[in-house]
Amino acid sequence: MQLDDFFETMGSFVAGALTVESVTARIGASPSGSARLGLYPELVRRQRRDVLDHLFVAVRHACRELGSGLWADIASDYARRHPPTAWEPNHFGQAMSEYLADRASEPTLPDYLAELADYEWIRFAAGVSDAGWADGPGLERGMYVRRYEHDVPSYVDRAASSAPRASLGSPTRTPTSVLVCWSITQHRVMTLTPSVEALAVIGRRCRQPIKRALDEGAMSQAEEHLVSLGVLPKEGGR
Repeated sequence: MQLDDFFETMGSFVAGALTVESVTARIGASPSGSARLGLYPELVRRQRRDVLDHLFVAVRHACRELGSGLWADIASDYARRHPPTAWEPNHFGQAMSEYLADRASEPTLPDYLAELADYEWIRFAAGVSDAGWADGPGLERGMYVRRYEHDVPSYVDRAASSAPRASLGSPTRTPTSVLVCWSITQHRVMTLTPSVEALAVIGRRCRQPIKRALDEGAMSQAEEHLVSLGVLPKEGGR
């Protein structure tokens, strides 16, 4: 067997697509025995589930409110449809919001699940972003602007501080705009409710055209505030 064929076989095996018997028929018997060989797909399944559990705490809480076993079913189906491809394990969860949005028409999967997943993902992404500041903060590269139909941030905060099986209900249907980014002075992820002027300042820093007239004095105040929070670097600096 060629090395490429071996890795392809083992990749399918640990992903759960092949049985121990079919793998043994292709590459030969394992010196450790079939029972120990069969443990590897279970270890991979647990590791992938662990990644999703830690990334999407609020989604898990919301799923528990909707039905027993729902999160387990979602995590299993997601792993099957979106097998990891990135070298960093947590990036396995990047498509969760898109996956839930695609299934939002199902009666048991309300639209706020996709919003929760998106917010939890962008908070993680902002925290590990390697986006440079020399050419601006870079929207979707470390700074994220969202408008949700539910009060997603409050629900996520409650989920983070609650016991694993605490009852939280569902997110309040309140349209909510958020700016999620890494503060270069406070060295932490921040979630802000941005004003129109703040968004315009960010757009201007990212070289995006501003389509409405805004007061320059208010724009300057918004920019100073964003700089003081570490959301934006000073002009000409990092």
